[in-house]
Amino acid sequence: MNERRDEIRRENKKALKKFILIIVIAAAFGGAAGLLGTIFRENIIKFAGILTGSTSINILFYIFLAVFLIIHMGAFYTYRKYKKVKEFWDGEDEETADRIEEKISYVIWAEYIATALGFLYFALMLGTENFESLSLWKGIAVFAVFIINVVLITLIQQKCVDLEKEMSPEKQGSVYDTKFNEKWLESCDEAERMMIYRSAWTSYRVMGTAYVIAWAVTFLAHEFFNTGLFACCVVIVLWMIQNSVYCYKSIHLSK
Repeated sequence: MNERRDEIRRENKKALKKFILIIVIAAAFGGAAGLLGTIFRENIIKFAGILTGSTSINILFYIFLAVFLIIHMGAFYTYRKYKKVKEFWDGEDEETADRIEEKISYVIWAEYIATALGFLYFALMLGTENFESLSLWKGIAVFAVFIINVVLITLIQQKCVDLEKEMSPEKQGSVYDTKFNEKWLESCDEAERMMIYRSAWTSYRVMGTAYVIAWAVTFLAHEFFNTGLFACCVVIVLWMIQNSVYCYKSIHLSK
């Protein structure tokens, strides 16, 4: 027992040195960023004003349209291309099956990005001040683009899931079903489930860092641009929810 305790102490001591170094570097970086921000405060505020001005918002209106068009066209082209590959698939060539599944995964990934960008687009364009700077037809167009984007995302994801189900008859679940994720997971084999679990664990770890960065950004935005602390509080609440769900599920599954 004493040997084990000594081993634990040595491991902690070794890791502590690296941990302290990271904290010192982070503190130095944060201090330098704060000092530079204070020195160039007026320039930063002017630059932010340019970014959020009516001209910039009108430019973003067209940029987002182009981005949505590129994402959906690229996704649909990839889907169609590998749907044809599947039609010539003999049902046994695993290399071809893996290639199709990989490309379809990229399509779904692109549509996830389009989903997030769609909500960002809606918020940026229809923020009170920004909305007032848009013409009437552009304001109406924002609503239309948002809805069309959501419809296209759903349709493309549905086609991708259906293609996966055609290749793997054991797969279950419809994109339009509110319990799709649960049914899909239940129909996966052990290897696929392990891949999902490992991906989820990686996402959990990355988001732990992302929340810290998001907190820092929202706090600095409040300090320099008087944006308020609401965004900072939202980040913290989401961070607590993620960790609470993880801890609760871990305790529940250990019983």
